[in-house]
Amino acid sequence: MARALVAILAVLLFVACSKGDDANTKTDPTAPAVPAGDAPAALKASQSVLDKAGGYRLRVEQSNFVLPQWGGSDGGSVVVNGDGAAAKAELARTGEPNATYTITLTGGTTYFKRSTCKESFRMPGGGVDVLKPYLFTKTQALANAKDAKYEGNLIRATIEGLGSVTIELDPKTLRPSQIRGAVNGRDLRWTFEDWGADPKASKPGGSLQDRGPGGVPC
Repeated sequence: MARALVAILAVLLFVACSKGDDANTKTDPTAPAVPAGDAPAALKASQSVLDKAGGYRLRVEQSNFVLPQWGGSDGGSVVVNGDGAAAKAELARTGEPNATYTITLTGGTTYFKRSTCKESFRMPGGGVDVLKPYLFTKTQALANAKDAKYEGNLIRATIEGLGSVTIELDPKTLRPSQIRGAVNGRDLRWTFEDWGADPKASKPGGSLQDRGPGGVPC
């Protein structure tokens, strides 16, 4: 009798554990439902999830990627807030191997500081679009992507400013995981991480001059 009871308890425990394992592998119930194989719907759903994430960090791997009013930019990282109105980037500038730039977007204006300088500067005219390619919540780039189709587990689509890229989505949450492509013949890879990250973007103190990057600004 005792042996039979132990056997029954062991079976019940095994079933309970198996159910727990299944629960851990299920799709996030808050993720939008998407018809299988519908790449445009998957990207629109991913955009919706991204918009509700409260911010994110992009780990940027790129070479001479041209930013508006800035010029060529190499690798680094960009933190973007929930609605894409504020961001802070740490990026190398193409052709300046011995310095990096901190670029801050806040209040509709972009400021920057070169790592070799004490001073910060304001972009002429405000420079609101300098970091625009990274502001997915503002541009709705995933929802607006063209010619989306599945290639295996990835989605191939055309994103404005990036051209034809592959987009990897997390299968459980539908959050974008990585974007890969080639811009002007140079490889590009942006990895999404640190969901909910805060860019802590604030206007630099002191008197600020208007000027663009490049050369030796200080």
